[in-house]
Amino acid sequence: MPDPSGDPAPVRSAPDRPHRPDRDPALPDLSGTVALVTGGGGGIGGGVAARFAAAGAAVVVHHRGAPDAADDVVRRIVEQGGRAVTAQADVTDPDAARGHAHYAASKAAVIMLARAAALEYGRRGIRVNSVSPGLIDRPGLAGAWSDGVARWQAGAPLGRLGSPIDVGDACVFLASPMARWITGHDLVVDGGMAAVPGW
Repeated sequence: MPDPSGDPAPVRSAPDRPHRPDRDPALPDLSGTVALVTGGGGGIGGGVAARFAAAGAAVVVHHRGAPDAADDVVRRIVEQGGRAVTAQADVTDPDAARGHAHYAASKAAVIMLARAAALEYGRRGIRVNSVSPGLIDRPGLAGAWSDGVARWQAGAPLGRLGSPIDVGDACVFLASPMARWITGHDLVVDGGMAAVPGW
């Protein structure tokens, strides 16, 4: 992924190790594919990257400015016999952000970008989908936002917060042959909260 400044983006890779074929048999086989996970050094991104690796994909772990966290995700993947590298790039424009509206607008933009790309590349056999996670648990979240977490747990039909693995499995499914007839779709992974009138 190129750096918006025009300079080549540095790529970090873990030491070469033989790739073991003992991928998770419970997941679709994504051997021979490459998955680029933006924000792959974070909690959700790291979980998504790990699930792609467990399914046999080679993983590019993107980060904006946290090489240590991305390196740690790569290290864990490689220790499990997978293949992964890191790539740094800034995919945001901080000057264009003024409150929460930019967050909602960016999410809607990603969904529409996926739909447009599905139309544009479908004839080439390329499928494009998006995933919209609900509230995903992370260390310290309950302490930092106790009221919101409590309201979410009380209102969620499945009665809990999501985990990075929940999102990762949804991504792996959409990238697998099991979803061969799915493109231009936004998969909501939120424990049923989209069906709740308000929370």
